[in-house]
Amino acid sequence: PSHSIQGTQPTDTPGDKVDDSLFQSANEIFQKELARLKNQEHRVNSDAESLALGTAYNAEDL
Repeated sequence: PSHSIQGTQPTDTPGDKVDDSLFQSANEIFQKELARLKNQEHRVNSDAESLALGTAYNAEDL
């Protein structure tokens, strides 16, 4: 059944400002978390490389 709902179209009046401060802070948090994860990934990769190198050196010592 088709129901007619009044007022479904948002009316944009001049001077209306969208409050995007919530979006801004969410984006900021996301960017910080992304940077933290990239940094963590870099550390894990370099740890893995040094472990691999360490294993190679230990194998040579045997």
